[in-house]
Amino acid sequence: MRASPFRRIAVGTWDEPRDPTIYASFPIRMEPALAYLERQRAVTGRHLTVTHLVVKAAGEVLRACPEANTSLRFWMHRQRRSVDVSVLVSTGTKGARDLASAF
Repeated sequence: MRASPFRRIAVGTWDEPRDPTIYASFPIRMEPALAYLERQRAVTGRHLTVTHLVVKAAGEVLRACPEANTSLRFWMHRQRRSVDVSVLVSTGTKGARDLASAF
Protein backbone atom coordinates (compact mmCIF):
# COMPACT_ATOMS: atom_id res chain seq x y z
CA MET A 1 0.00 0.00 0.00
CA ARG A 2 1.38 3.38 -1.01
CA ALA A 3 1.56 6.07 1.68
CA SER A 4 -0.16 9.40 1.10
CA PRO A 5 2.00 12.47 0.40
CA PHE A 6 1.15 13.81 3.88
CA ARG A 7 2.25 10.55 5.48
CA ARG A 8 5.54 10.49 3.55
CA ILE A 9 6.31 14.08 4.57
CA ALA A 10 5.31 13.40 8.18
CA VAL A 11 7.53 10.32 8.44
CA GLY A 12 10.49 12.28 7.11
CA THR A 13 9.81 15.35 9.25
CA TRP A 14 8.63 14.21 12.66
CA ASP A 15 11.12 12.80 15.11
CA GLU A 16 10.27 10.21 17.75
CA PRO A 17 8.73 11.61 20.93
CA ARG A 18 11.19 12.48 23.67
CA ASP A 19 8.74 12.77 26.54
CA PRO A 20 6.47 9.77 27.16
CA THR A 21 4.58 11.54 29.95
CA ILE A 22 0.80 11.45 29.90
CA TYR A 23 -1.21 13.80 32.12
CA ALA A 24 -4.83 13.25 33.08
CA SER A 25 -7.18 14.24 35.85
CA PHE A 26 -10.59 12.95 36.87
CA PRO A 27 -12.56 12.68 40.11
CA ILE A 28 -12.92 9.29 41.73
CA ARG A 29 -14.48 8.09 45.00
CA MET A 30 -11.68 6.53 47.03
CA GLU A 31 -13.51 5.26 50.12
CA PRO A 32 -13.70 1.61 48.90
CA ALA A 33 -10.06 1.69 47.77
CA LEU A 34 -8.84 3.16 51.05
CA ALA A 35 -10.84 0.58 53.03
CA TYR A 36 -9.31 -2.19 50.90
CA LEU A 37 -5.81 -0.83 51.55
CA GLU A 38 -6.46 -0.70 55.31
CA ARG A 39 -7.61 -4.35 55.28
CA GLN A 40 -4.55 -5.41 53.26
CA ARG A 41 -2.21 -3.52 55.60
CA ALA A 42 -3.77 -5.31 58.57
CA VAL A 43 -3.47 -8.74 56.90
CA THR A 44 0.03 -8.36 55.43
CA GLY A 45 1.66 -5.84 57.74
CA ARG A 46 3.05 -4.07 54.67
CA HIS A 47 3.12 -0.36 53.96
CA LEU A 48 0.63 -0.07 51.09
CA THR A 49 -0.42 3.18 49.44
CA VAL A 50 -2.79 4.37 46.73
CA THR A 51 0.22 4.37 44.40
CA HIS A 52 0.62 0.61 44.91
CA LEU A 53 -3.05 0.12 44.08
CA VAL A 54 -2.90 2.27 40.93
CA VAL A 55 0.23 0.50 39.65
CA LYS A 56 -1.37 -2.90 40.28
CA ALA A 57 -4.48 -1.74 38.38
CA ALA A 58 -2.31 -0.57 35.46
CA GLY A 59 -0.64 -3.97 35.30
CA GLU A 60 -3.98 -5.78 35.38
CA VAL A 61 -5.30 -3.56 32.58
CA LEU A 62 -2.28 -4.42 30.42
CA ARG A 63 -2.78 -8.11 31.18
CA ALA A 64 -6.48 -7.90 30.24
CA CYS A 65 -5.81 -5.77 27.14
CA PRO A 66 -2.59 -7.16 25.62
CA GLU A 67 -2.94 -5.07 22.45
CA ALA A 68 -2.10 -2.05 24.63
CA ASN A 69 1.06 -3.76 25.92
CA THR A 70 3.28 -3.08 22.92
CA SER A 71 6.35 -1.07 22.06
CA LEU A 72 6.92 0.86 18.85
CA ARG A 73 10.27 0.29 17.17
CA PHE A 74 11.17 1.06 13.60
CA TRP A 75 7.52 1.91 12.86
CA MET A 76 6.33 -1.53 13.95
CA HIS A 77 4.32 -2.48 17.03
CA ARG A 78 5.92 -5.34 18.93
CA GLN A 79 3.91 -7.31 21.46
CA ARG A 80 5.61 -7.51 24.84
CA ARG A 81 6.07 -10.98 26.31
CA SER A 82 5.36 -9.93 29.89
CA VAL A 83 3.51 -7.24 31.79
CA ASP A 84 5.95 -4.96 33.62
CA VAL A 85 5.07 -1.60 35.15
CA SER A 86 7.75 0.76 36.42
CA VAL A 87 7.10 3.89 38.46
CA LEU A 88 9.45 6.84 38.79
CA VAL A 89 9.47 8.05 42.39
CA SER A 90 11.24 10.87 44.20
CA THR A 91 13.84 9.59 46.65
CA GLY A 92 15.02 12.99 47.86
CA THR A 93 13.70 15.58 50.23
CA LYS A 94 10.94 18.00 49.35
CA GLY A 95 11.86 19.88 46.20
CA ALA A 96 14.76 17.57 45.34
CA ARG A 97 14.99 16.09 41.88
CA ASP A 98 16.50 12.73 42.79
CA LEU A 99 14.41 10.13 40.99
CA ALA A 100 14.58 6.36 41.01
CA SER A 101 12.58 3.71 39.21
CA ALA A 102 10.69 1.42 41.55
CA PHE A 103 9.08 -1.87 40.56
